[in-house]
Amino acid sequence: MNLLLGISLWMVLINTACGSFEGSLVGHDQPTTSQGAHDRTLVDRLRSMSDSFATTFYNQLLATQPPNANVFFSPFSIYAALLMTYLGAQGETRKELGGVLGLSQEEIVRTSTEPDFVNKQFLKFISDIFAGGSGNASANNGGNYKLDFANRLCVQDNMTIQPSFTELLKKFHNSDIKRYDFGTQAEAARLDVNAWVGNVTRGKIANLLPPGTVDAQTFLILVNAIYFKANWMTQFEASATQDAKFFTAGADTFRQVRLMTTKRRVFYLYDKTLKAQIVEIPYQSEELSMVVMLPRALTGMEDLLAGLTAQKWKELQDRMDMALVELKLPRFRLETSYDLVGALSGLGATHLFAGADLSGMLEAASSVTVSGVVHKAFVGKCC
Repeated sequence: MNLLLGISLWMVLINTACGSFEGSLVGHDQPTTSQGAHDRTLVDRLRSMSDSFATTFYNQLLATQPPNANVFFSPFSIYAALLMTYLGAQGETRKELGGVLGLSQEEIVRTSTEPDFVNKQFLKFISDIFAGGSGNASANNGGNYKLDFANRLCVQDNMTIQPSFTELLKKFHNSDIKRYDFGTQAEAARLDVNAWVGNVTRGKIANLLPPGTVDAQTFLILVNAIYFKANWMTQFEASATQDAKFFTAGADTFRQVRLMTTKRRVFYLYDKTLKAQIVEIPYQSEELSMVVMLPRALTGMEDLLAGLTAQKWKELQDRMDMALVELKLPRFRLETSYDLVGALSGLGATHLFAGADLSGMLEAASSVTVSGVVHKAFVGKCC
């Protein structure tokens, strides 16, 4: 029996783009009361765990790609999909997934008897991002941005789902469940899953699961999709766009591009250790922003990435300050598709792909195989 994870991300940055810069979404911390201080500590721990996962997974994924390839993915989406899988994992599979997620041994043991322990904190974590703490999985913040996050469990129609797993999925991950007959209608199921993802991502990711990924041996597909669309708080003026060289991998590797140019006050930092400039560009709501990192040397990207750990990332955020910056960004469009089996195996999730114990998810699922982890991401300029 085969299980398939499908993870998709679509981002559109209105009147913007970037190229070989390092970019990420940053959710600003929400104010808390002393009454919720204990819960907030747990939420901040989860935020730190997901940041650590992002930097570790990036390096693992980069090692599986050709030299100088653009690497673009959604660590938040992957982390959420793995956390859902963790809910149904048992035994060694659970221990390995817990390690990949960044859980301590004590936390892994605790979730065995208190399965909603981590997921309660995850719900608070995503509530900080979606609608500023409302708990919704869809937010538009007064029209300033659109952010949708959806999950679906697609299961063979004769399989029995553990009632506790169903309850946890709906309660903490806003996930619905749909049944298919993969044995006789595998292709129809694949097309239906792709149509659902296409609907969530407004048609930008229409073929998450390529032909051949779903067959008669498939018994479950866990799908995650996220959609983000936003305006900059301050738009780039079209009249200020300039032709310029954009260097990609050294002094002799460049292309002519149109650079959007502006001068404005933003959060900025030059870090001597990374030898890189860091700038934070806010979206209209100011709750979300894009962080761009640019090495000072044309060949400095490798050193920048090697030094960028979760701890360093937190330090950089704390040290950034307002400054008047001349900002130049090229327009860009990136579309990537990965099978993450190699990267996840490299992080230690080996049982997931060879005799996984998912008996907490489905009955008679104590030794199954995850045949693929498909992740597709798209980002580009809209208008």
